Amino acid sequence: TPLSLASGPVTVVDHTFTATETVDLVATGCTGTDTEGVDRFYSVDLLAGHYYQATLSVAAGFDAALYVFSDCDNPSGTCIAGAEAGSEGVAETLVVRPAQSGTYYLGVDSPNSVTQNFPRGSYTLILREFSPASNETCSTATLLDLSGGGVEVVADTTTAFDDVVLPAAGCTGTGTIGADFFYEVVLLAGQSYTITLTPDVSYNAALYLFTSCSNAAGTCVAGSDHPQAGALEVINITPTVTQTYIIGVDSARKPGTPLAQGSFTLTVE
Repeated sequence: TPLSLASGPVTVVDHTFTATETVDLVATGCTGTDTEGVDRFYSVDLLAGHYYQATLSVAAGFDAALYVFSDCDNPSGTCIAGAEAGSEGVAETLVVRPAQSGTYYLGVDSPNSVTQNFPRGSYTLILREFSPASNETCSTATLLDLSGGGVEVVADTTTAFDDVVLPAAGCTGTGTIGADFFYEVVLLAGQSYTITLTPDVSYNAALYLFTSCSNAAGTCVAGSDHPQAGALEVINITPTVTQTYIIGVDSARKPGTPLAQGSFTLTVE
């Protein structure tokens, strides 16, 4: 079914009760799971470098998956984003920034075959274009002013992309492949600082501090990543020289997968 964003966001109310299985993404693909369920598809023209968000709200009893690809003959190989929360009745959200303009396809699917639980259901699909947060890349980090003392930031990475990737052996101890936000701050030599990240209970976040966008892994001086969603992440530091640092709020989980994105409060004091 063709969709158009020419007049703004588009909403589709539909169901998969009468659908059949057409596409089966591989488990190592963009949703992180096989999609063995019945499916429906929507085509839409997207522009290179523009930002789009798709949200799939589902009824109870439907365990859905949502993904975007560009070639019907090779959906697994051309899938650019996917989301599968792993539970029935839970909404799926993904964001895409196409590298090329063209026609793309949104698939509403399920990881469950018709012989398993929750393979079908009704849903509402909303697709919109949006302007990204200014600090979703390291090079456009938001400057935090500590001249008045501590600072607090409340934000949400739901519509963010992955910009900085830290290795598993890096300063967080887990690696980061998640959606991320960045904040720039000047820390004074000899002064002690505490950087605290308080994520939402459904967000498994990571926190790290580094000095170079071009070499984040090599210049990372501290990091924290507990395995539990909602866990407090804390960095304590006393710099030996006055320097500009970059704070990364990230995740070890791929965008669109469970616990990978969410709201948080960041404090520096």
